[in-house]
Amino acid sequence: MDVEGAEYRLLDTWMEHYDVLPFSQLLAEIHLKEEDGDEVSFSDFRQWWERVEAAGLRPFWAEQDMSSESLMGSLNPSSEPVKFSHYSFINTRGKHILLE
Repeated sequence: MDVEGAEYRLLDTWMEHYDVLPFSQLLAEIHLKEEDGDEVSFSDFRQWWERVEAAGLRPFWAEQDMSSESLMGSLNPSSEPVKFSHYSFINTRGKHILLE
């Protein structure tokens, strides 16, 4: 899922709508800014992450953005730092073959 900062709103909507999320795995690109461009504070991110875990999603893999633009940030201080990370989640709720 790569929805350019809308992942917070999208997952919030799914968590409000479904008792058990309707997928067994999710690969998501989690941005450090929301879709309106506002930065996500650590406190807000932590609360959101706790809701994701309470919904049954458990991260099993994470990979930091290593795009050329982000890598250039380490060489060029005027470049923007890492903007997102990829997370893979498994849904621990519901019945699916991954947990049988």
